[in-house]
Amino acid sequence: MIKRCSLTAALLIFVAGPGSFGQAPPLKAEIRLPRNSVKNGALFAVFTAIRNTSREEQSLEASACGYGSQWTTDNPVVRSEGEPCLASGLARVKLKPGESYEKKILVSVTLPVGSGPKETVTFRLGFESERDQTAPPASTGPPAPRLWSNPVTINATR
Repeated sequence: MIKRCSLTAALLIFVAGPGSFGQAPPLKAEIRLPRNSVKNGALFAVFTAIRNTSREEQSLEASACGYGSQWTTDNPVVRSEGEPCLASGLARVKLKPGESYEKKILVSVTLPVGSGPKETVTFRLGFESERDQTAPPASTGPPAPRLWSNPVTINATR
């Protein structure tokens, strides 16, 4: 009898478990390029949005200065650049369902030596919420995972 209960419990965990892991994250990162061509090494703007796709209010911590440094790329030839600023601190942003936090960041593409005069570069940006070291964590769970954006493609020319 005990073996049958243990087997039933294990079976329920196996069947029910994957469904709970397949849920979409409550926040979604999106990026948009204002143009489709840039010069190699030049800075260009990328419009970012963190959107609340859940039915509950969500929050994130955005750096008052250095918001661009909260973003990383999945392509080694693309770099997110920090912006000059005199202020410091974190902005605690609360997003109601359907709301988004939008801001532009500066990015550059550096083509490797030996590549052609024009290359197509595809990349995604990943956002990681900051933590205020003086305040208690918003939750007792693990830190929020990096939010990866949609992929975008840009032409870089020498």
